[in-house]
Amino acid sequence: MDHWGKINLCNYTIPLRKRLAWFVPGQALVMLAGGYLGILLYRYFHGGVSPSISISPKTAQLDPIPMQTQRVFILYSLDHPLYKEIILKLCAFLRAKCGAEVTLDLLESACLSTIGKMQWLEMQRERVHSSTDKILILCSRGVAAKWRAMCGGRPSVTLREDQGSPMGDMFTPALALIIPDFVHSASLQKYIVAYFEEVSYQADVPSLFHVTVKYKLMKHFEELLFRIMGQEQHEPGRVKRIYGIAEDDYFHCSTGKALRDAIEAFQAYQLANPDWFSQELVGFTEENNTGSNCESLVETAYNHIQGIQDSEGASVLTNAVSCASFHKENA
Repeated sequence: MDHWGKINLCNYTIPLRKRLAWFVPGQALVMLAGGYLGILLYRYFHGGVSPSISISPKTAQLDPIPMQTQRVFILYSLDHPLYKEIILKLCAFLRAKCGAEVTLDLLESACLSTIGKMQWLEMQRERVHSSTDKILILCSRGVAAKWRAMCGGRPSVTLREDQGSPMGDMFTPALALIIPDFVHSASLQKYIVAYFEEVSYQADVPSLFHVTVKYKLMKHFEELLFRIMGQEQHEPGRVKRIYGIAEDDYFHCSTGKALRDAIEAFQAYQLANPDWFSQELVGFTEENNTGSNCESLVETAYNHIQGIQDSEGASVLTNAVSCASFHKENA
């Protein structure tokens, strides 16, 4: 009784050791809950986990993919103002979401006007061949028409967008410049061929590119990005994945949504205007663009390239290259 009488219950405080025993676990619990909430918010606003994460199907563990910044040079045809928007939105998506450096003529008009388009194209080609950079060729109706015109020995196909651009047609001289590269198997690794399947068709891919893998966008965009990065997606025991760029979720980010909107806008325009491409041709009709002077030569060269030396394949492609020389010299 004397002991209890000496304790002032009103002024009694819990010892520091006991307070810490409750405080530290409580703080840890709050931090864990905050971290989990942060992950949920990131997934909600970005449409997935970090784009540098892959899942191993065997262990179900998360393994980081080293995302290396790579430069890609894009070649395309200015088919229509809406198609130009797709190209620009693709560049923005590659830069913002995928971390790639993009070289595009539309974004380097000042340099082009200074040194000229042939010098600029040759400079880009030399840069690609002396580095790990890649060349992405986006095929479309305009690409197919310009290839057929080149093979038929006819004047270059001119589209309204080419005519209105201060740079003019960039694809025809670029095509004339890169044709010899398709003789050498080592050079093929530098080229990536793709097309937007909602607005273009596999038939729009020139026969010159049949020897390479053709990617449908955005269905095969993940595989295409691995090619740009120079990494193997499929390894023994696992398949690497890059989240946030697949066909069913690339549009969850702002640049991806802008790209999808541009694709859908051009697709809707094509459905409403079935003869849209003929309307874009200037002083030229698509029906007359049926030349195939070098088509058979290129196909024959491919049959040789499969099992013979590059020097022999080069001799078969001599006439095909000469088809392009006029366009290159007079660009």
